[in-house]
Amino acid sequence: MAQVLANELQVKVKAYPSYISQAIAQRHPSWFTTYQPMGVDTSGNKNRYLNARHNSQLQSIITMHTHLHDFIAYLAELRRKFRAYRHKRSQEADPQPVNIPYVPSIQTDLAKLILGELPLYRFIDEFDIDQQTNQTLLGLITEYQFNEEKGDDIFFQLYFDIIFTIERFKDIGNVWQRFATDSPAEAANSPE
Repeated sequence: MAQVLANELQVKVKAYPSYISQAIAQRHPSWFTTYQPMGVDTSGNKNRYLNARHNSQLQSIITMHTHLHDFIAYLAELRRKFRAYRHKRSQEADPQPVNIPYVPSIQTDLAKLILGELPLYRFIDEFDIDQQTNQTLLGLITEYQFNEEKGDDIFFQLYFDIIFTIERFKDIGNVWQRFATDSPAEAANSPE
């Protein structure tokens, strides 16, 4: 999102999460990155290969952002429906999630776990979670102290912290790898 904003506004954009701690900064330094606009080449370079590569990279970022946006909308709708379901004390089964092309059950069940709609023991059994993963998962959930009163931004951050931190869930996170425009050293040295 920050790269898209930097490109659209043609300004540097500093990204940081809603909930900040030293542990989060150590686990995810890329969450505290300054993004530079990927502007038009003003050097007069007419190399078609470089321009095509630049356009391809921009298109990849836009595509990744679109997929991520759709998934965030799915998570937000899932949370909204569970809130309404909980408050109605309805006799119905689980609320129907929003329509989104194929979402693996582990992604939805992880959201349900965070929202308190799925007991931890069922999640562990269903997805064959080992003891160390269980402890790391509990540690992250405890760190955020997530409850119904917290905003969607904290819910999303906890969800993505889990999938980017815990090895068992990293295949979920690989879908939304960041497309870095700077090397890590350049990003670290960029002025704020």
